[in-house]
Amino acid sequence: MLSRGLQVTIVPTNDCHFDEYVPDRYKIREYLSGFDGSAGTLVVGLQKAALWTDSRYFLQAEKQLAGSGIELMRLKMSGTPSIPEWIRSLQAGIAPEQFKVGVDGDLLSYTDYADYCQALAPMPLETFSDPFDALWPGRPPLGKAPIVLHPEEYAGESTLSKCARVRERIGLQGPFALFVSACDEVMYLANLRGGDIEYNAVALSYLLLTESAATLFCRKEYLTAQAADYLAAQGIGIKGYGEIDSALAAIPQEAVRIVSGNCCSINKYKLLSAGGQVLPDPTVGGTVAMMRACKNPVQSEGFAKAFLQDGVCWVRLLKHIYDNFDGGCLSEYSITQKLLEIKRGSENYCGESFEPIVAYGANDTDLPVNNMVY
Repeated sequence: MLSRGLQVTIVPTNDCHFDEYVPDRYKIREYLSGFDGSAGTLVVGLQKAALWTDSRYFLQAEKQLAGSGIELMRLKMSGTPSIPEWIRSLQAGIAPEQFKVGVDGDLLSYTDYADYCQALAPMPLETFSDPFDALWPGRPPLGKAPIVLHPEEYAGESTLSKCARVRERIGLQGPFALFVSACDEVMYLANLRGGDIEYNAVALSYLLLTESAATLFCRKEYLTAQAADYLAAQGIGIKGYGEIDSALAAIPQEAVRIVSGNCCSINKYKLLSAGGQVLPDPTVGGTVAMMRACKNPVQSEGFAKAFLQDGVCWVRLLKHIYDNFDGGCLSEYSITQKLLEIKRGSENYCGESFEPIVAYGANDTDLPVNNMVY
């Protein structure tokens, strides 16, 4: 911070795609603070630090931050300052124009950047690119999960058809480039699945859709032959994950750039805006996100089957608890493992959507209903 002339650094819980969960490599806030909840923002000043998280994690954060010197800030609780308010409290004796706040520009969305700039003005908010390798010995590399095809028999629609529908919804007559940064949206459009983020069947990737072409940017070495053949048949170009910046910079000036500000990093937004006009996605919530939210008949049938199988799993788990309740052999851990064992026996099981939350007695005090297994 001193070498960059910064008084404060903001460390959000994000990766470059603003997924709900992040790969181990981007668990920077967790590494720096010791708090491993899925949501939270760490703010580090030259003399003190604080961490903001929501009510799901108050007890956990209190325990994990104990002795660290990091103050816990309980979101939406009376008396808790906002991040900008807390930063301003550190400013004493320094002119606001000289009080520099920094953030990794790949880990802050354009929307959040704009909000912080407005709330902190006239303090400058400066961006930098990933300095954490030097601060984090043994930092985990990105995963090596294969990127596989999600067949149309489960997707219910081809990639070609989805891209055509996106173009229709964008509704522009001239040249344009839609930058798709959210990994789940890329997976949906390309009919792919990955495993780069725990509990999320996504691969780190981008997709650039123009009026006449579509290009996937991914770690090509993990793309299976079946998936690559499918994309080629659908007319989708494939480039390396690291080639996205040069591709954004090379978009023709006359092409309108379209982005969802909450899914586009400020660094990527700067690349896009430097070359031409940038417009927000015309659909509230995002064109691809809204398409993905509306399930076709094939997907709806798949959901129904999945819910039936999940219901069977829960009945089997409850029977296991009932049969063993008086035997003294149940624990939160054993119930978690039993639930996973039961689910793994289901047809077409592909993994969990989140880690099972099992709590009883003293450990359930931060959950909404007491003495229950979730």
